[in-house]
Amino acid sequence: AGAVIFFYAFLLSVQLFTGRQQTAAMTAASMALNVAEVLGSTLGAWIYDSYGQRAVFWALMVASVINQAVLVGVILMVRGDGTFKPPSPTHAVALTRENMAEGCQRLRKVLQSRRMACSVILIITAAAVKASVEEVLPFHADHRWGLQPLEIGHLFAVIAVAYIGSAVAAGRIWEQLKETRVLFGAVWLAFLGFATWGVFLTATFWKSRGVLLAWLIFYGIGFGLADTPAAL
Repeated sequence: AGAVIFFYAFLLSVQLFTGRQQTAAMTAASMALNVAEVLGSTLGAWIYDSYGQRAVFWALMVASVINQAVLVGVILMVRGDGTFKPPSPTHAVALTRENMAEGCQRLRKVLQSRRMACSVILIITAAAVKASVEEVLPFHADHRWGLQPLEIGHLFAVIAVAYIGSAVAAGRIWEQLKETRVLFGAVWLAFLGFATWGVFLTATFWKSRGVLLAWLIFYGIGFGLADTPAAL
């Protein structure tokens, strides 16, 4: 479900906006999709620390119901021709048959694009690093640092703030990068790997909370400057 939402959020940004507005819309979509996962950990830690384990599941249930209601509302509002009156079934079928060949040709062209392949590789690599860190970081913070759930949630909040700032910066300078866009994303992807290494190695050499937070900030910056340009 997340992959489908991720794809269509960017697709809508491309279709509905142009120029700088398109860059801003895609940056906002990238921030919303990625930051929501990180801030969810912070919110979950706060609920667990304040109201107990049972409240976490109740909160998830309420959020799920609200999410489904919003999705149903969006489905009822969206129309294929941009109006509030849906097209007739016969017109929709004729339109689909008429544009089928053109649509397949455009899709084939997109899939054969070298820039698309580079972007997908960057996104997959950054997402794999992000998923690994999000899964391991709570256990690492608990066993190596002895942090409580709410303190672990604060670590994710630090990542989220660093990611937001770097993603906004990437969107602002995107138009000036031009031919160096892929190289820019690749360099920050390498920095992301280095920052991830620093996050988990800190406890071995420096038992300092400030050093850990600094590495988490570097990690958030690296992820924002690697993932956002790849999506753009």
